[in-house]
This record gives sequence, C-alpha cells and structure tokens, in this order.
Amino acid sequence: MTLEKPDLSGQTAFITGTTRGIGKAIALALAEQGCNIVSTGKTSENDDYGEEKDLEGTIEQTARECREKGVEAHPIQLNVREEESVEAAAEEAIEEFGEVNIVINNASAIQIANVEDLPANRFDLLTDVNVRGTYLTSRAFLDHLKEVDNAWLLTNAPPVTVDRAPGGGTVCVVEDGNVVPHAVAFDGAQRPRCRL
Repeated sequence: MTLEKPDLSGQTAFITGTTRGIGKAIALALAEQGCNIVSTGKTSENDDYGEEKDLEGTIEQTARECREKGVEAHPIQLNVREEESVEAAAEEAIEEFGEVNIVINNASAIQIANVEDLPANRFDLLTDVNVRGTYLTSRAFLDHLKEVDNAWLLTNAPPVTVDRAPGGGTVCVVEDGNVVPHAVAFDGAQRPRCRL
C-alpha cells in the first residue's frame, strides 16, 4: 500500500535540529510537498560552534536547500535547552510566516550506555535536550497551535526499544496516550525487553 503524499502548500513547519540527519531529511521532505520551513539548530554559519565540534551542516544550508525546492525557508539559531531562546524562536517564526501549522520536536541527544558508564553531565544533556527541549518547544507553540487550523505537534524521539545491557534504568512507555514511567531492574543476568 502506497500512501499519497499530502499537498502542504501554504503551511509552515518549525523543526528543531535541522542541520543534519533526520531533522534535515524531514525539512527537505516537507519542502518537497510545498511546506515552508523554519530551520533551527545550534550549528550556524554565523559562529564557530560547528567547526569547534567538527560538525557538518548548518541551519542556513538546510534553509537554502529547502528554498531550492520552491518554498520559503527561514533559519533560526536555537538551543532547545534555553527557555528564552525557544520562546524567542517561536515568536520569530510566527512573525516571519504569520502562522506555523506544524511543530516537529526533532532535536535530540543520544548516548547508548548503561547507568554505570553514563556520566552525570551526559545524562543532564540527554534529559535537557530530549525532555526539557521538547517540553519548552511544545509549550512555546501551544497557544498558537490552538488557534491554527490543521495544526500538528509531533515529537521524534530516540528509540526506547533498544536492548539494554545490565545496569540499565528507567524507561517511559506510552499507554493509552499517557506517558507512564516504568522502573526496570537488572540483576546482571537478564536483559528485559519493552514491548510497546
């Protein structure tokens, strides 16, 4: 069965983490369908962040590639961990396009490690980006999206079905639309699996 691709002409998507990977692919795919794009991320041509970290891609590069597909695109440098940055980016996007129909929380940090091998500062980064960043971005757009026809608020998250090694921790499972935390205990011999 082949799904028909929607016509997104005249709609605007605000996507976090569009400098490379899945976020960039989402931005380009939506642009292909006529959707205007707000390209966000930390890596910009206006500073040395990407060079310092040896990262390819920038928010401006993704915006240019989207424009080549015939849509409007606007880059905004954004750190999803900072509330003021997220609120300012949401305001700028709405001011630039008048309306944002689609918000996609894509920015994420991931490090597959057990509790013993995961440093606390890396854990803080993972939760700040994956949980706090998603919350802040969703919250910044919530009132606006309530007033918009055909609004979408989507989250792209790291996998929760990864087979964990002993020393794991807590996972969250969606049950009937509610996020329910589950403590997962490891005895060193078992490798529990989570079914969604």
